[in-house]
Amino acid sequence: MDHKARLAGAFPIGVKYGQHRDMQEKYWPQDFANMRECGIDAIRVHAFWAPIEAREGEFDFAQYDRITRMAGEYGLKVMFTMYLMAAPEWVFHKHADSRFVSASGIVWNSNQTGDNAHGGWPGLCFDSLPFRQTAENFVKVFVKHYMGNPDVLAIDIWHEPTDEAVQTGPRATFKDSMFCYCGHSAAGFKEWLNQKYGGLEKLNEVWTRHFNTWGEVGPPRNVGTYTDWLDWKTYRLDSVADSVGWLNSVVKKYDPERSTSVHTGILEMGLPITHADDHFRLAGTTDMFGCSLYDALNEALSGLTSDLMRSACHNGAYWVGETGTGSGPIFSFFGSDPEAYHCFARPLTSAQIFKLQWSNIARGAKGIFFWAWRPDISTIETLSLGFTERNGALTDRTEGLKRFTGLFRKYRDRLASAYAPKSDLCILCNMDSMIIEELASITRNNGSAADGQLYKDFASFTGCYRLCMKNGIQPDFISKELLEQGGLAGYKVLLLPYSISICTETAAAIESYVRNGGTVISDAMLGFFTDEGWGSEVCPAAGLDAVFGVSVSADYGLVKRCDVAVGDRRYPEAGRHVSERIQVFEAAEVLGEFAGGMPAIVRNRYGKGCALYLGTMLFANAEAGGLNQTNGLFNALLTMVGYEKDKEILYAPEKAMIEVRRLIGEEDEFVFVFNHSEESCSPLIKTKTSTDGAVIELMSQRPCADISNHEMVIREELLPCEVKIFHIQKAAM
Repeated sequence: MDHKARLAGAFPIGVKYGQHRDMQEKYWPQDFANMRECGIDAIRVHAFWAPIEAREGEFDFAQYDRITRMAGEYGLKVMFTMYLMAAPEWVFHKHADSRFVSASGIVWNSNQTGDNAHGGWPGLCFDSLPFRQTAENFVKVFVKHYMGNPDVLAIDIWHEPTDEAVQTGPRATFKDSMFCYCGHSAAGFKEWLNQKYGGLEKLNEVWTRHFNTWGEVGPPRNVGTYTDWLDWKTYRLDSVADSVGWLNSVVKKYDPERSTSVHTGILEMGLPITHADDHFRLAGTTDMFGCSLYDALNEALSGLTSDLMRSACHNGAYWVGETGTGSGPIFSFFGSDPEAYHCFARPLTSAQIFKLQWSNIARGAKGIFFWAWRPDISTIETLSLGFTERNGALTDRTEGLKRFTGLFRKYRDRLASAYAPKSDLCILCNMDSMIIEELASITRNNGSAADGQLYKDFASFTGCYRLCMKNGIQPDFISKELLEQGGLAGYKVLLLPYSISICTETAAAIESYVRNGGTVISDAMLGFFTDEGWGSEVCPAAGLDAVFGVSVSADYGLVKRCDVAVGDRRYPEAGRHVSERIQVFEAAEVLGEFAGGMPAIVRNRYGKGCALYLGTMLFANAEAGGLNQTNGLFNALLTMVGYEKDKEILYAPEKAMIEVRRLIGEEDEFVFVFNHSEESCSPLIKTKTSTDGAVIELMSQRPCADISNHEMVIREELLPCEVKIFHIQKAAM
């Protein structure tokens, strides 16, 4: 059975339900009837280990059986999230040596947390084989209990996998949020190092240490060099992915027909030191992969999250495992102005919920689960909103839900089989750069984790995406590992936002790509670090100086923002952080300058391809408030390398964010146009299509737009925060 295809075809629209005090059965008939009326067809129920097996070997599924049975009576499927992070109290005592240990030596015992009022959080470390054996026994009983139950859609095997204990409150230093340092993790790390280096001698050489036995080797706890930390964090990423894969194999071992899923947290790649999940490592560990996605007000961040999922799934199906209906100001610092509130501290309107879900679908999501139907009434989640009031009464948010599901149901099957076209432009997602940047930040902050700080790497990554979004470009993402395996084939352009770490293998793959006709664009500080986290003697590193035709001095200028001139055109405040001192090789061309005539943009023809280097942080500037200043220069760079967009967005106000997306099926195509701005506008949009055919705007059901020679022209007034969806039925051949 192709479980992924089955789950994609099911295309569930669900809600989280049945947590803590929501399990009051007297509300179920009312809630389930209202869900069906609003177009909901699935519920996600947290199956907590602690209450199911409160005593070892004694299992109580009664309440979960009743909710599954009643949900089925109302036509609702159940997706169980196995909450092994709610371990029974006896497990902590049985496996005392498997409790999470922080870098500062804190040992975590059983607690409660926002997602888990039952206790047993944060569970225990899956690096422990004895603990895995105990966990497998529970999973075996759970899976067999629901084997063959048609009302169970899937098993979500891990809620936002990472080293769970990182989800802590205030901490004195980053060490309090670094996991796991238990004996099992330390032993696993040594085995991982031995496999990587082939012995202690090579490890000593790379780490510049003098270990005599493996017993002397351990994970780093203080930031001294980056070498050991890159190994340690890579091991943690591998370990979490291995644990997810192991859990999936356990489910399949006892019920091969049961479909599985897993969803990551909220773009935790922005915190790679404390968190341990890598979307590209996790994709493929279960039948369906997904993410949590909450920020309806930051269209670029939510869009990036979805496109990252799509890319990690090789342009295939993925789920939005959690998306929000809004929260209250408990998540904000007291005294913050409302416009500065985090996405978790804002109620959402029906229009915002409506637009966000179509944005997810437009990127290829094949399932959406909201948090939640009812607001939680326990723990810190109390001020999370839902589609109802706390007493179950419907809110105006359900109007947006019904508007969304009413339109979605008419085209569900067609949308389930339509996918985003593969892009011809990709962005490098390099975990090494992100790890080194955050390590450097920790060092600067005297060992304290810099909460709320926008790291240059993540700002560059999101800013690069924001620029693509503003210009009608659907970028794909590619991991360092996939790039090294030849994954650049088929792409015309590779973007390298703040790629401060470039190892030999990565550089070789980029060199081959350009030599064979590819185009690469990089902004500043490319390859300042190289193999094993060492600083590069020549920048860009590992032979990329020849590819880009430049050598960059370590002595760069520090700026808040800087101008860049291209011929007679000046782009004011388009750069940020640095203005590098660039030595230009003889065959390369200077196409842009900093103040005083210093080279800023260098283009180099290399082999059959082209490499463009910009000596300032263009992409970070786009995220840090300089989008409009940066956008003109970004378009100039694309012109310099001859990149042609497949979409044009004309006559849109400069500050507007108009987005165009496409999904292509066998018999039809969908074009989505979003106005992410708070003002009306009437842009002229031209986009390539896969076919000619009749066009209908779905919400009004009126014929519109023109298609000729596989180009569609749209001229529509877009109200603030409006989405319009155009359906193209392919012309008969």
